[in-house]
Formats: sequence, structure tokens, C-alpha cells
Amino acid sequence: MTQARPFDRKDLTEIIVGACALAVPLAVTEEVWDLGKEIHFLNALLIVAVSYGVIAFFVREHFYQGNLEERRGEFVRRVLSVYAVTLVVSALCLLAIGKLPLLSEPTVALNRTILTSLPASFVATVVDGLH
Repeated sequence: MTQARPFDRKDLTEIIVGACALAVPLAVTEEVWDLGKEIHFLNALLIVAVSYGVIAFFVREHFYQGNLEERRGEFVRRVLSVYAVTLVVSALCLLAIGKLPLLSEPTVALNRTILTSLPASFVATVVDGLH
């Protein structure tokens, strides 16, 4: 078990690198672009919930096992930070290749970002846990 530690710049860097490791290859796939147009928004929200659940489980087991009660705020910040940073990285990847139609199709843009963020957030979480 890893000793719980506060969230810092090193963690942020690890999360960005981890998110890029999978967001970049996924953002350039036509499957993500098409599914982003087809998926119902409620299904996209379910994907967000699954992402948060998996991230929270890993973070709890890896960083805070045994002392979560004393560090609940830190735990919540870490989980929210992992997903938020991953969403930004995924959106930037999609924007860079011209597949983030924020103004013309905001729901499609959000769906694509969420779809790219699902596996990217898992990799970002694991990379953050490596020391």
C-alpha cells in the first residue's frame, strides 16, 4: 500500500502524461467521432459515472486505504482533479485535430470528450499511482 500524500504539481504532471498516453490515440479514431454523434447524452453521463467510480475505487485503494476518513477532502480533490484534467487533455486533443465542434454541435463535442476521457482517465489514475 502506498502512503497517502497530498496532491501536488508532480501529481498533476503524472495525470497529464497519463491522460495523453491514451487520449491522443483515441482522439484520432473515427469510431470516437461517430459514436460521439450517435450516443445519447444520458449514456454519456453514465460513462462519466463509471469513470468517476473506477477512479475513486483505485485512488481509495492505492492512496487512502486505511485512513480515508481523515483525508476525505484530499481524496475528493484527487478524484475530481484526475477526471477534470483528463477532460481538458481529451478536449485539447480533439480540438487540435478539428474534431471538437464546440460552437456548432456542443453536445457532440462533449460526448466525444467524455468518450475519449473514459479510458484516458484510467491510465492517468494509474500513472499518478506509480512512484
